[in-house]
Amino acid sequence: TEFEVLKYTQGEVDKGFVLGPTEEIVLSLDDNAMNLQSMAASRFVGPFLDQVQLWEKKLSLVGEVIEVWVVVQRKWMYLESI
Repeated sequence: TEFEVLKYTQGEVDKGFVLGPTEEIVLSLDDNAMNLQSMAASRFVGPFLDQVQLWEKKLSLVGEVIEVWVVVQRKWMYLESI
């Protein structure tokens, strides 16, 4: 899954680019986070526990960044029209 970047225009004026729909990416992140939680709960994770925890943190950070990005982008698009 890749991020989609869309051209943002108001009327006929180009205003730049915005991040496209992120639902598919967020869904993939959530699925992978659930897989990592299952791995972390396994009794066989011992040798890999540090890596699993590191990936859990990375996926969580990416999810938070996407969430904040979408909020800021929505507010920017609203204020841009004022």
